[in-house]
Amino acid sequence: MAEWSRLMGVDLSPWEARTLRRLSRAFVNQRDDARKPTCIEPMVQVDQELARSRVEAQFAAMVATLKR
Repeated sequence: MAEWSRLMGVDLSPWEARTLRRLSRAFVNQRDDARKPTCIEPMVQVDQELARSRVEAQFAAMVATLKR
């Protein structure tokens, strides 16, 4: 980030740098999560019943794995 700031001629304050870092991390995390079939689209109204069934399936899979 410091190199980008220097190349672009932009002086970032510490809070601006932290904010950009947090936004970047959130973007990358969402991009990775979006590849999972169970990821719900962020801008879509959540169907409560569908969300509930997905969570139940995930917990059932987790419990089944722990019982092995």
